[in-house]
Amino acid sequence: MEHIRLSRVKKHYQKGDSEVCVLNGIDLSIDIGDTVAIVGASGAGKSTLLNIIGALDRPSSGEVFYKNESVFTQDDNKLAAFRNKKVGFVFQSHHLLPEFSAIENVMLPAMIGGSGNHAAARARAGTLLRDVGLGARLDHRPGELSGGEQQRCAIVRALMQEPEVLLADEPTGNLDSNTGREVFKLLLELNKEKNITLLIVTHNEELASKMSIRLTMQDGNIKTTT
Repeated sequence: MEHIRLSRVKKHYQKGDSEVCVLNGIDLSIDIGDTVAIVGASGAGKSTLLNIIGALDRPSSGEVFYKNESVFTQDDNKLAAFRNKKVGFVFQSHHLLPEFSAIENVMLPAMIGGSGNHAAARARAGTLLRDVGLGARLDHRPGELSGGEQQRCAIVRALMQEPEVLLADEPTGNLDSNTGREVFKLLLELNKEKNITLLIVTHNEELASKMSIRLTMQDGNIKTTT
């Protein structure tokens, strides 16, 4: 079943008197449960494409559909709710808040989403952290965690609201090879266990080869799909 569809999506920015085109009319269809690697040189438009799919940025023209419903016809409040409930985000920099413990960081999406049940949110966050081997680190702050532990914490934070889509932008970019493989393995396990549609921007060809779909971007276009 089709999950995400992009139709003639373009994105451009004004830079002085000139217009910079980042995406040049992307057409793309992704089914529920697909694992997608987006590869290409820096500046090819990979992160911009990911941000538009996740409704973090609006296209200049074209449409994005989520289960056949147009995403950007919604107002800003509905878009914020869409991002909070339907999409999980993982970035190269984990963006954990240093003053909060691991469990408090993981709870944040539920608190932002208006969950009034603090105890239930804390219980779910604890379960998620234990599931990825961080049960002994619940009350540790990010500065007390290794790089791999920080990224695992960021991944389970992205799962807090039980998203249907997980978007990851260079999630292993700041990690050593072995830790990067462990994080990538965790993402693929989550895809299989929960049927989460997974899209990852990566420069790592070894990791990209493990995905069911590989999109190569060049100059704002999808050049090849394998």
